[in-house]
Amino acid sequence: MLVATLFMLMCGTATAYEFEAGGVYYNVISVDDKTVEVTYEKSDYEPSYAGTVVIPATVEYQGTVFTVVNIGEHAFYGCTNLTRVTLPVGLKRICGGAFCDCSGLEDVTIPNTVTTIDDDAFNGCSSFKHVVIPPSVMNISDRAFFCNGVETITIEDSPVGINAGGYWGRSFAFPNVRQAYIGRNCGGWQAPSSLIDHWYGNGALQRVEFGPNVTEIPYCMLYGDAYNLTELVLSPNIKKIDTGALSGCYALKRLELPDGVEEIGDGALGGGWGDKSLALTDLIIGSKIKIIREGAFAGCRNLQNVTVRRPDAITIPENAFDPQTYLTATLYVPEGCKETSEQTISEVMNIRTDGDEVDSLEWAYIWREYWHNLGFSEDYYSDTIYAYKDTFVPGYSEVKHWSNFLKIEEGEGATVTRWPVTIIAMGEGSVSALGREIRNTTYTHSVDEGTAVSVLLLPDEYVEVSELLLNGQDVKANLIDNSFTIPSVSSKDTLRVVFKEMEASLVIRTSEQGELEQMVKYGTSCTFKVSAAKGFVVHSVVFNDVDVTNDVQADGTYTTPAIQGKASLSVTFETDPSGINAPSVSSLRVLPSSEGVTVQGLTRGELISVYASDGKLVTQRKATSTTEYIALPAGQVYVVTAEGRSVKMRL
Repeated sequence: MLVATLFMLMCGTATAYEFEAGGVYYNVISVDDKTVEVTYEKSDYEPSYAGTVVIPATVEYQGTVFTVVNIGEHAFYGCTNLTRVTLPVGLKRICGGAFCDCSGLEDVTIPNTVTTIDDDAFNGCSSFKHVVIPPSVMNISDRAFFCNGVETITIEDSPVGINAGGYWGRSFAFPNVRQAYIGRNCGGWQAPSSLIDHWYGNGALQRVEFGPNVTEIPYCMLYGDAYNLTELVLSPNIKKIDTGALSGCYALKRLELPDGVEEIGDGALGGGWGDKSLALTDLIIGSKIKIIREGAFAGCRNLQNVTVRRPDAITIPENAFDPQTYLTATLYVPEGCKETSEQTISEVMNIRTDGDEVDSLEWAYIWREYWHNLGFSEDYYSDTIYAYKDTFVPGYSEVKHWSNFLKIEEGEGATVTRWPVTIIAMGEGSVSALGREIRNTTYTHSVDEGTAVSVLLLPDEYVEVSELLLNGQDVKANLIDNSFTIPSVSSKDTLRVVFKEMEASLVIRTSEQGELEQMVKYGTSCTFKVSAAKGFVVHSVVFNDVDVTNDVQADGTYTTPAIQGKASLSVTFETDPSGINAPSVSSLRVLPSSEGVTVQGLTRGELISVYASDGKLVTQRKATSTTEYIALPAGQVYVVTAEGRSVKMRL
């Protein structure tokens, strides 16, 4: 049974399809489990799909209903004319190269049942604008998302981590991504370093947010050239910032490490490639910091203010900061913690002494430094709590290597006012803002005073923005290509976005008085059956001023193209000289439009007469060419006579 289960989840190497249903090709994975995968038509990977493809959750084959669990290897490979794909709920795996080089494919919604996305699955999908990884995905392999057009990436919240690195650690390459939301821990060999692929660099990235489930920013996650990143939002639950994790954030000017951060790794903000200097001027380190490793802030040569909120100083390596920082920046420490002081302490750091009694806090610090210098982690020498009274607590001015700062002051350093920005999204569409995709919900996040917040509105197909209110004021006129910017934030701001389906209607005109306007769903088609009364034949069918008479089927049915906005359908009839109720085959064509009538197939010199419905002559002229256009007032019924034929219509 175990073998059967594993086989079901593996991606088969299809050489040809076993059956076709609804224009989609399938291979059976397991008859016993009743599972299939989507595949291609021909064994040489010749593109099998174009336009819009809807993949069902189940499909029937030889009397058995199968569940679609995989998109097979290379199933849609190279289908450059593929524009939309609907993936079914229940899908488990998107196999290697499944959508590789589908350059025309627009954003794909990955169902929250997919667990694995294999090598090159979406590599080369250059029309992607937004990538959303649902909580169900556990593994993303090499080059799965190498997509040059992506502007936002969202890894949705989940308490379970994701292995997103593959063997080479490069699942993602988004050289033009502007915003990223990371909602879960990322693992894998150098996994997240490829989020902003340092081989390509990234000048577009402006904002990255880590959600509440993230406890670690891993190795070199933002090591690449994220040189325009100006906003970094850290989860309050982050405990560790690993080696080189933020070393590519050159434009970041202010960074507040949450109180939960316990460890800052080697070169965490070390300057990345080329030993570049970060623009960071203000740094705040939380109250629970335990370890600051070699070169942690060595790339921050522009620091002006360093605030440490921990009351009892920990020792740091001398190269934790650049030498220039010690000379020019001001170190801010909690009140009463600059100088060594005698005070009552109920609990101090956990200290391991291999059974030796510690009778003063001074010796506690000596033991801690002893084990630290031997290379042991703090977990090793921190397993016993000691309580002391009336003991000496070394101040920052006397603890290595905080004491290297020439300027040490007590209190908070430079502070920044933050204001809440609330985004409300309603209807069939989403809002990309503050690093999130917001859909039919309300999201609030605080930003630094003076920050401009970029908002991108993403209506669904055939949906438009009907309402855009900033603090109750209509700002829809300020939309440019569905983009809007909340200007410099200086108070609480609320942006309300409402989406609605685009309106569409079809006006049907015949030779009778009046017209029928039918409201239809935007983007849909309508089918009609055109028939003439006894003694008449259908002369022409015109859709949006285009002659579509030849598109009328033998049974008289006609299906319109997709209706977008207000459309019109005009049908004209003429007397049947043969007495047989059949379409005219004469070369004379009388085609109505919204402002007149076009008469085709004329003989030069032929008299053309136009009569009103009451028989009065409206206009008359001789043809000077084979085609004549006659302007007429709309909203009336006319009879046009020429070449011995009479055609009745309504404009």
